[in-house]
Amino acid sequence: MEKSQNELYNALVGVFLGVVLSFFLSFVGTLQSGHFSVVALIVSFMCSSILSIIIGIFVPIKRINASCVAKIKKEPGSIPAKLLCALVDDIIFTPIINLLMVFMAYKRALKFGATDMPPFRFILLRATAFCVVVGFIVLFFAIPLVEKLVKNAIDKVNEDE
Repeated sequence: MEKSQNELYNALVGVFLGVVLSFFLSFVGTLQSGHFSVVALIVSFMCSSILSIIIGIFVPIKRINASCVAKIKKEPGSIPAKLLCALVDDIIFTPIINLLMVFMAYKRALKFGATDMPPFRFILLRATAFCVVVGFIVLFFAIPLVEKLVKNAIDKVNEDE
């Protein structure tokens, strides 16, 4: 791939990983809140997707992953490399997305009259711990799938030209 296609590939992988992760974290977060509703899921997914798209565009996720894999001297695509990439992506995406989702849910609960809620920091820490684990599992399986889909899409566009 030439340089501009490589940059496009990297940005698309970051964007799609963020959206996939946003979906799962929105679903899990909405369930974890104890007040699941389709509207809350959709709002959470849309807001976290916007944030994850911004992260995916501006953070060079593929370059960071490649650098981390090179530092541990493992072959790209090996199980240790995949585990490391999932961990790095999880650290990049999950805390920021989770902060936004927990803040929105907390404010929404206060707006609707919740008075017996634990402190925000307790809710945030508990949700972040849970979501980091979920995010790691999702990313471990999503990274190779998203990379393959984006590569195939770019190859298809190149063939059609």
